[in-house]
Amino acid sequence: DTVEQVFTVTLIGVNQCGADTATGNVLVLPNQVEAFFTLSTQDGCAPLSLTVEDFSSATTAVSYDFDNGDFAATPVAITSFSDPGTYTVTQFVTNGCSYDTLQLPVVVHPIPSATISVADPSACVGAPFAFAATSDNPGNADWTFGDGTTGAGLTTEHTYGDAGTFTVTFSTEAPLTGCTAAASLDVEVFPNPVAGIDLDDGLGCAPLSVTLTNTSSGSLFQTWDFGDGSEFGFQQAPTHVFANTGLDPIEYTVTLVAESGQLCSDTVQTTITVLPTPAAAFALDEIESCFFPVDIITENLSTGSINHSWSVNGTPPITGTAPTFTADAIGTYTVSLTAT
Repeated sequence: DTVEQVFTVTLIGVNQCGADTATGNVLVLPNQVEAFFTLSTQDGCAPLSLTVEDFSSATTAVSYDFDNGDFAATPVAITSFSDPGTYTVTQFVTNGCSYDTLQLPVVVHPIPSATISVADPSACVGAPFAFAATSDNPGNADWTFGDGTTGAGLTTEHTYGDAGTFTVTFSTEAPLTGCTAAASLDVEVFPNPVAGIDLDDGLGCAPLSVTLTNTSSGSLFQTWDFGDGSEFGFQQAPTHVFANTGLDPIEYTVTLVAESGQLCSDTVQTTITVLPTPAAAFALDEIESCFFPVDIITENLSTGSINHSWSVNGTPPITGTAPTFTADAIGTYTVSLTAT
């Protein structure tokens, strides 16, 4: 009922001497208490923080049962739900004469799982890292690599242009609830050495002996490929002899691979030019004559040479490929050729 009511109570007492009565009135007030409260949210992702606020009427006391083991006896209260599920929040209100209750549901969604792995947590600058992620409810799959760049997908590769330690983070969002999860790991990027070669002479005649020096920075080991099919060299400054048994110059490409203690490497090349060893030879169209003056005509049969110096009987040399000399008196003439 919503109106006041007065009830008359009568007491009748009887014994062998007689009877008597007594009466009294009882006033019953209507139930004016009404429970009402609000939730800061009706659903969310675990762990969920929830605030309730009382808006009940005609009450003098309020309390809450959050269905998660927590209770409160203040008009405004805060609780949290660590596990996913559906919870019933109950409000109890009273004014000392009557009471009322109200229940509201709260849904706590699970967060997706997220784990990541990397094939190798360390690599050299410029070498790729291979990352993989797993999730039980993946929506978007986003990566940040710690160097200002991003990626997408459950698997991805990334290379770093600088050395250092970088934090890689994978994040995902459940497609229906919007709940997010993230996982991170650190990778270490080692610097590459800078390869360099110094040599005493890169051009000469066969057999050409060349001393090569490793001038690399940041390296501990070196491997030399001399480009002539010989065994590799591992010294800091090897000396190597380059051959040329042909008639034309030969260029050898020498390759140095410099490695650091973490086996990061850099490569540099240089060229060695080996000239053939000249072999001087010539022929004369005649080696004797009954007359004079007579022209001595030469035929240059030298190999591997580019410069030729001729002399007859020790005369000052004449340069040329195949000059002609004149014998103007009786005698023996000695022709010599120097080829370089």
